[in-house]
Amino acid sequence: MINTKWYVTQLGFFLILIINAISCTEIPKKDVIKSLTIDECVHQKKIESASAIQKSEIELRIDCDKELAVNSDYQRSRSGQFKKIETITYDVDQEYYDQSTWDQLIEKLRQKYYPSLGTPTQEIAKSIELRRIQEGVEDKSADRLYTPKILPASPYLMSYVELKKAEEVVWMMYWEKPKDSDERGSIMVIKNIIESEIFKKEARRR
Repeated sequence: MINTKWYVTQLGFFLILIINAISCTEIPKKDVIKSLTIDECVHQKKIESASAIQKSEIELRIDCDKELAVNSDYQRSRSGQFKKIETITYDVDQEYYDQSTWDQLIEKLRQKYYPSLGTPTQEIAKSIELRRIQEGVEDKSADRLYTPKILPASPYLMSYVELKKAEEVVWMMYWEKPKDSDERGSIMVIKNIIESEIFKKEARRR
């Protein structure tokens, strides 16, 4: 059985070693921008979302790394010829939603449609264990980069298929809550975002 807490601690230690090693070398400008953008994202999440406090630093950095795909400033820094893709809603055009409500939806989605996936903490620990095993294998020709399998950190990062599944789950959550409750209001905001994203992607599929 994997000792989750031990492996998360070990990954933190390895990250420190990697950061120290990088600091002694010349870092490409794009890598610096990426690192700083993720740092700022993690900082903002900790300030704006109470649910972020319950996540590990590693999980927050993974979420923020994924969100770079919809960060228009970051994408523009990578290419002077950057043009927005019609099916993607970039950060400047995104609507605010309650992160803790989204986290609840993602957990229900995981349990209903992705039962083979563990929680983010478990998936992080699993990837660390797989990397540890790989390091002990002499034949490096089959090396793989094991990354944690974590569901999207935002409805704006979901594929069409994931959105359709999330649409079913969000309605399930809505009917579970009492009428006129604040929870229903938060759920409705996310429901509207999901439906808008589905419509946008359906228009592209026609």
